[in-house]
Amino acid sequence: MFVIAYNSHFESTTKLSMELAKIDSLESTTDLEKRQKKILEKQIEIGTSNKNFYMKVIGVSLGSGIVIMIFGFVRWHYKVQRQIDKMNTLKIRQLESELLKMEKRVPFRRRG
Repeated sequence: MFVIAYNSHFESTTKLSMELAKIDSLESTTDLEKRQKKILEKQIEIGTSNKNFYMKVIGVSLGSGIVIMIFGFVRWHYKVQRQIDKMNTLKIRQLESELLKMEKRVPFRRRG
């Protein structure tokens, strides 16, 4: 997103700057060319303003997303994962007790 906004601004500013340079290179400028120069300067100014705005919006969105992601992870770790760990501990105890019961019922035999 940052790259797209920056590249778009760079391309449009480059084109406008080239046109502006053509007008500036003229020795004598007509009234129309002076107006075109003002328009090009204003377009460059607006483009820069838009780029700065888009960069801020993208930055805030990215920052908000990271904060929400961290909040979700911490919430999951302390709420959900503890319950999963508790359930797994109980399952392990249950399986160990079943294993002990089975070992008591079936005597150990050596094959030989």
